[in-house]
Amino acid sequence: MKHFLLLAIIGILFLGSTYGASVATEKLKASNCTKTEGFQAIACVLRMADFAQKIEKLDMDDKNQVNEFEKSCVSFANCFETLQCGPEDPAEKKINNMIKNYCDAVVYVAKDFADCSEKLENKNSTCYQNWDPFPDAIDEETDEKKKEKMLQEACKNYFGKDNCLKKEITEKCSETEWKGFRDHFIGISNILLECDFRNIQ
Repeated sequence: MKHFLLLAIIGILFLGSTYGASVATEKLKASNCTKTEGFQAIACVLRMADFAQKIEKLDMDDKNQVNEFEKSCVSFANCFETLQCGPEDPAEKKINNMIKNYCDAVVYVAKDFADCSEKLENKNSTCYQNWDPFPDAIDEETDEKKKEKMLQEACKNYFGKDNCLKKEITEKCSETEWKGFRDHFIGISNILLECDFRNIQ
């Protein structure tokens, strides 16, 4: 599971670093921003690399590491929010929300979902083991029509073929576990995909 969570944060950090550099520059140029605030924005962008390293090294079975990661998430997400100069930027807010949703999902999987995850692994659930909501092949595809079809398939199978994760999690754990899992992963789906999950119960 950590594999695709890492892919998701790479998506966020790519968006954030590309966008963040321009944010820093624009905030610095804004008439009511000080140079200090502009440099603070640049510092936030530079912290993304450190944040990515923490994710790569995170042992989700180590509660102390997860707690430290959670603190790092809060600190990182607050970095841009502390900048008060310039008008509120919807794109910046979207990236902050993505980071928050991602962090919530990682902490949820490591803490709240850990027992259920172990049950699914002990059962050798094919659906759970093969679950890959962000297929690598999508990014590698250059034909736009094929890519669009792949994105539609990824959305359709976001919770496994025929929504099999709902059945697996509900049967092996509980409906409450399923709903928590569903809600957290819908929260991070818009990092790399844009799916309509209104019919996912």
